Amino acid sequence: MKARFEWLQKWSWDDDVLRPDCAFVGEPAGFKGCLQWVLTDHGGDPDFPYLEWAEEGLQKLESVRRGEVPEEDWSSNSWSCDITPHQVNCYFTFLDDSEIEKEGDVMSIKGVEAMLKAWITFLRKGPDLNRVEEIEVHLT
Repeated sequence: MKARFEWLQKWSWDDDVLRPDCAFVGEPAGFKGCLQWVLTDHGGDPDFPYLEWAEEGLQKLESVRRGEVPEEDWSSNSWSCDITPHQVNCYFTFLDDSEIEKEGDVMSIKGVEAMLKAWITFLRKGPDLNRVEEIEVHLT
């Protein structure tokens, strides 16, 4: 499947702020795309620090992968990622435990790491309405 990165300015936001967007193209059956919401949910903050947020997630993921800690939680107000040595489970924070299993996305830690690195590279280039990037991702 592919991840598509671009900068958008939506009329529904009622401001002139460009925001980064991530979407998945050609996703397999059962894949919910929760990671895109983890990366892009600004919680209503027009100055949301997308780059710092992604770097925090990558740091947490790498600390688990290297065995420095057994697991990590990377959560915003609305979205959560439970990071363990082999996988990342992303889900909407307000689900109960039985719903998380049905509604969340369980992804490989290596795939999420590659995705975060590409997302960070994209964000570092800065806002540009004309920039659209697609990368191949292997999250499942």
